[in-house]
Amino acid sequence: MKFSEKECKALFKENQRLKREIEEYKSRERFESHIVDLMVRDSGNVLLIFSGKEHRGIYVTSNVEKVFGVSAEAVLEDVTVLCRRSVSAGFFPDEKDIGNIEDDQTIEFTGEFENAASGARMWYTVGITRT
Repeated sequence: MKFSEKECKALFKENQRLKREIEEYKSRERFESHIVDLMVRDSGNVLLIFSGKEHRGIYVTSNVEKVFGVSAEAVLEDVTVLCRRSVSAGFFPDEKDIGNIEDDQTIEFTGEFENAASGARMWYTVGITRT
């Protein structure tokens, strides 16, 4: 298939527009991630967004290492690494329970965790919301 010069220019222009749109989205995403990190950096709160189907993290705040002693990279690769930090038996719901959460429903549970780096123990409340 051959394109005319006019069609090529139109395609190029549309491609440039899409590139700008992607860069704006990435910039906005970086800004939002930075704001969330600033809000929780010095607190014990950790925000984790993950895929329940894949048990893979999509986003985690940078203070996860300070709070749980586990690197952000390890959490993003496999969120169950946080489950293994729990010293409370049956603290985390299983995959079936998480899968049964209704849209816009939040379940919360509290248990004791051990920091992987320091060995310090703390009580933590975890909320899971399905959106």
